[in-house]
Amino acid sequence: WKVSQKQKQFFQPDQKDRHALSQEIKNLKIDLLSNQLELMVETNGEKEEPKRTNYKSAAAFKKANDKWTQTIIWLDTISDLQKLKHNPHARFSHFDWKLDFPEVLNPTIAGENAGFDIVIGNPPYIQLQKMGKIADQLSKAGFSTYARTGDIYCLFYEVGLGILKHKGALTFITSNKWMRAGYGENTRKFFAENTNPVLLVDFA
Repeated sequence: WKVSQKQKQFFQPDQKDRHALSQEIKNLKIDLLSNQLELMVETNGEKEEPKRTNYKSAAAFKKANDKWTQTIIWLDTISDLQKLKHNPHARFSHFDWKLDFPEVLNPTIAGENAGFDIVIGNPPYIQLQKMGKIADQLSKAGFSTYARTGDIYCLFYEVGLGILKHKGALTFITSNKWMRAGYGENTRKFFAENTNPVLLVDFA
């Protein structure tokens, strides 16, 4: 909420010291991101580097080691963020939809009006099975439309609907193969079970 208020203040015509206000907004965002990462470390992180001798199986050790690697990444990111905070000339390039467009995508601020009226896009065509480790990460991201043999554009449908208002319009220039192909089963099920779309138009 405080970030949103400061951003509105920044764009006021009579706002004089935009540089100082910009730094304040930057630091507020850094604090929010740092707090989120610290929470991730506390709730989902590994306390210390795992030792193979403490695990009965190689699979269990690998899982713990992957968790430790992720923890290190989070901790390094927190450290980098704090360095940015104490360097007023350093560029802060992080972009967060809910922070930068709170009136649209932050339900705490936007309430029932959260979401876009129209989402327009041309999502990429990339077979997930050719994406290696990225596909593995996406498989754990909670996508209902994910299928290892499928295409990444199916995930874009899900994300697009997720940022759309009820009865909003989603317009994609994309393939319609998901309507018939085996890999599109999850996507078809997602559309069938979702309250949107009210109308699906296929121009093929």
